[in-house]
Amino acid sequence: MGRAVTSVWLKRLWRCPEPLCPVTTWSERSDQLRPRASLSERAGREACRLVGADGLDVAAVATMFGFGCATVIRAVRDHGQSLVDDPDRTAAVTGIGADETAFLAANSRHHTVFVTGIVALPGPGRVSAQLLDIVPGRTANVLRHWINSQPEHWRELIAVASLDPFRGYATALSAALPRAVRVLDAFHVVRLGLAASTPCGAASDRTPSGAAGTATTRCIEPGGYCAAR
Repeated sequence: MGRAVTSVWLKRLWRCPEPLCPVTTWSERSDQLRPRASLSERAGREACRLVGADGLDVAAVATMFGFGCATVIRAVRDHGQSLVDDPDRTAAVTGIGADETAFLAANSRHHTVFVTGIVALPGPGRVSAQLLDIVPGRTANVLRHWINSQPEHWRELIAVASLDPFRGYATALSAALPRAVRVLDAFHVVRLGLAASTPCGAASDRTPSGAAGTATTRCIEPGGYCAAR
């Protein structure tokens, strides 16, 4: 248990002496091992579970099994596609959340590539958030198109939509889910709250400074933080 095992299968090769046989030769097959596969079906399902349900990175799972990363990724794709296509995975969703993520860092060939992640929020029959989809881009059209591509009865169940402080997402949710209550996600609520608090000194006033229309704020609160004004 917990150790990588290498299985060796000596397959028998069969040959048909009939000249008109369209196959001529074939080898033994097993439901537990696909032709030219590096992992058994059991090992492939376990690799998919470790990457998906347990959230381990592909490199760690590859090291655990003694295979390359490409083999593990292929196992995740082969055994995970049926889980993604399962209609029960997205059933009874009453709240969704949308946020952007930097998917690929900028390099000499392209700018930073962003994607929009859509998750199902916890609710009746769903104890934790669940990733529904990841789509390229981070615009209002991207999110609106994804929502509109879902069945109408599915969209009608959405009562709450969580988002980050991006007006494009707000526009998309307002257009595609007009009856859903839009709320700011907890992460950005805390982040904006912290941003609204600034280190302060011994005195507080608002005095014009620099260009017209700007001002500096100092706080006299002894605690060291004050609400930005």
